[in-house]
Amino acid sequence: MPGPVILPLDPATPLIEILRAAPPAEACGVWLGGTRAGSPTPMARLSGAQGSGTLLVRSDLGALLRAVATVVVSFEGRPVAVSSTVLALGRMLEIVADGPRLMRIEGESPEALLADVRQSGRRVAASRVRYAGVDVPTGGTLG
Repeated sequence: MPGPVILPLDPATPLIEILRAAPPAEACGVWLGGTRAGSPTPMARLSGAQGSGTLLVRSDLGALLRAVATVVVSFEGRPVAVSSTVLALGRMLEIVADGPRLMRIEGESPEALLADVRQSGRRVAASRVRYAGVDVPTGGTLG
């Protein structure tokens, strides 16, 4: 049975739940899912009173990881604030190629592994980056 998986938040997630999970008084990303092919990418910046934090809402997790230190994601069906570093370390690359199944090589980034596959002359039909779940104590935060 696979472990927990980190997913984008459902667009119907109440803002109050996101605010409860977000760290106060600092910029925080919100990974929002639910986009359809051809639809515009959701993006918003929400700021409160002076001294309060800012929420950067995007469907592009990679952009959020580069912009903020913490991102609110869905973990086991609830909003949780996760360190961008923890999320980046949990990246997994899935490759559909014309050969035997590949295993991730320790110390090699997903991008480097994909480049190696392409350089070897194997056809890559598809690839995607997924984010593995990380165990979190009840009531705790990740990272």
